[in-house]
Amino acid sequence: MRSIKQTRMSVLEFALIAGIIGSILACMNSQLESGLQATTGQQDPTDQNEVVLKKTFDKADGAENQKLKGLLHNEDCTDFFAHQNFPPGKAGKIVDRYVDVLADAGVTVLMLNTNARRTNYRSKVWESFWDGYDPKGTDDQSYFAVVPTEQRESYRKLIGNMLATHNEGVDYPARVIQRCRHHGISPWISLRMNDVHFNDNLDHPFHSSIWRKPKLFRQGHPGYFARALDYSHPEVRDHYRALIVETLERYDIEGLRIKMGSGPILFGTVYAIFLNVSRTGLFCWFFDVRGL
Repeated sequence: MRSIKQTRMSVLEFALIAGIIGSILACMNSQLESGLQATTGQQDPTDQNEVVLKKTFDKADGAENQKLKGLLHNEDCTDFFAHQNFPPGKAGKIVDRYVDVLADAGVTVLMLNTNARRTNYRSKVWESFWDGYDPKGTDDQSYFAVVPTEQRESYRKLIGNMLATHNEGVDYPARVIQRCRHHGISPWISLRMNDVHFNDNLDHPFHSSIWRKPKLFRQGHPGYFARALDYSHPEVRDHYRALIVETLERYDIEGLRIKMGSGPILFGTVYAIFLNVSRTGLFCWFFDVRGL
């Protein structure tokens, strides 16, 4: 015979599932209504930001629904800059040479990661890795205040190479994409949607300002993912949506990888999941992103 506690958990689990299903149906209904309004030319001004669901389904047809084939390479957002030497004025050629090596190795699809908690290019909607860094300053500058002394040289090389690339007029993702097309490599961009590196030290320069707001963290959980961002907050969802929109508008890519696995825990407690998924429309957010 089941205990009262077990029965209550079952009710909660049922409510959670019902809430999620209800959220999906409500979202789909909203999107379909927007599609009908767009078809008849009667767009409600309050729905200007809605995404027509038909567009989402249409995009799944044809070539875009084909499986990727060949050798896929996922390029980390920091690895290239941390392990290359950048002679002055040669950033563009260094980028080209790196893609050349990948092409010679047989890579057919390159998934270029451009962010962690900051971006490795000069973004208009996110902070860049080098924001706050003074290239003429010493290793004692405030930017490195909490970076262990033995790590400052390597971290300085990392962000210094990113900054040098930018200062030489090279848009890193755009240059990689251009070289990929030269070799017939399919260029993708990969975005980390909840990176948790250095989450034990909120003052580390790896973090952007949004990661210094404890109110946006997952509540009720200790451990490694305790300081992952909680997607129940509109500010968090808007933060990532802005980067997705910028990526799609700015770069000529063949695909966008949205990597949720970098921080797979998106909410706090089970109770919070029920409240947030059903009330904040996370599924609508996914539909929205898919339709961009």
